[in-house]
Amino acid sequence: MNARERLLAALNHKEPDKVPFDIGSTPVTGIAKTAYTNLLKYLGMPEEEVKFFDVIQQIVVPSEAFLQKFEVDVRNVSSNNPSNWKLEINDEGEYYTFRDQWNIKWRMPKNGGFYFDMVEHPLADALDEEEIEKFEYPDADDPARYEGIREKALEIRNRGYGVVITSISAGIFELGGWLRGYANFYADLAGDPGMACKVMDKALEVKMKYWEKVLDIAGDVIDVVQEADDLGSQDRMLISPEMYRKYIKPRHKELFNFIHSKTDAKIFVHSCGCFREVIPDLIEVGVNIINPVQFNVSGM
Repeated sequence: MNARERLLAALNHKEPDKVPFDIGSTPVTGIAKTAYTNLLKYLGMPEEEVKFFDVIQQIVVPSEAFLQKFEVDVRNVSSNNPSNWKLEINDEGEYYTFRDQWNIKWRMPKNGGFYFDMVEHPLADALDEEEIEKFEYPDADDPARYEGIREKALEIRNRGYGVVITSISAGIFELGGWLRGYANFYADLAGDPGMACKVMDKALEVKMKYWEKVLDIAGDVIDVVQEADDLGSQDRMLISPEMYRKYIKPRHKELFNFIHSKTDAKIFVHSCGCFREVIPDLIEVGVNIINPVQFNVSGM
């Protein structure tokens, strides 16, 4: 089997010649800068100018030489930055900072920092749904995002690798906390769900536009669509399963059904934490591959 055949066999519950392997096709199956540079040194491979897949987590884009050495079976296709935004890392004394496409401010310590944390949430002071509606969200219609995507996907497929395409953003539920601030967002869910739902609907709107554009361009040559939505803490869900089913699940269903209508690719969804209660719900709404990451093994 070539790499793509191996991947598709496994995803279709058939026995491949060996287990398909991934490093770096998504920001949740990648390798961080420190680990990557140390591994290159250990292996005696040449030093590289590190390029970031996800600057927040400091996840790198592995070189083709690295991917071939480890016989990685998949390759990534990502959208480009929009024409009205570029990453600008600022020096603020003890910290490096930047603002992302959603105007969320992130900060990482210069000394001993391994990743960026959120420090400002742009909708934290919103008082009503009208303010949430007026916020300037990322432009998913920007043609600059999609330049070269089909060509790259075809090049990967023609080389015999599986093609994985990543999302435009964090998950619908995640973005609620990121944009409103966690305290506000969870209070909204409990006491003013209209506010929480408005934020999630705006995030869903951006995602739907993105997937419509990108899958019209390359949906026929994509093997795996990657999404994510962190639902769990160390040993339980961040919200109750009942609240997930009332507010999040219908929006997941709308998103995943739409993706399935545009492509035959499998849908891969990552979530940190313990969320086992709603795994059947995720399968029900169309998730084909579930990637749970939990750091407290006792919670399993």
